[in-house]
Amino acid sequence: MRFISFTACALLAATTIAQADERASVEQIALARNICSDVMRIRQGFVSFYACVDSLSQTIRQKNSNRMVSKGTSASYAINRPQETSYSDSNAEERRRKEEYSCAQLGILPGSPGFGQCVAELDGSLRSVEQSE
Repeated sequence: MRFISFTACALLAATTIAQADERASVEQIALARNICSDVMRIRQGFVSFYACVDSLSQTIRQKNSNRMVSKGTSASYAINRPQETSYSDSNAEERRRKEEYSCAQLGILPGSPGFGQCVAELDGSLRSVEQSE
């Protein structure tokens, strides 16, 4: 009986540690919020803002758990900073630039599978919110 209790406690502790490793830190969530506000130009308080933060936070968790390959890149690459217009007021090309720039700000290497995944997930999250509104 003691062995089962000890094993259950050890399993619970390992699961809790693994879950903590997968969560984004306060700093990482702040980064996601800043990107959604400053790059995507989505105002806080709107459903699309929370969808953006959630998508980027999930990308950060995937990157942290090595499920998203990225070889320490700088976010300063060939894509220029997007225009200062809001995401919802941007045309399709500008929206895509905002999404790409946002993923690059997370340090994901442009052209990598993880970069494409980040852009696609962010785009999908924001489109689903727009369609539901």
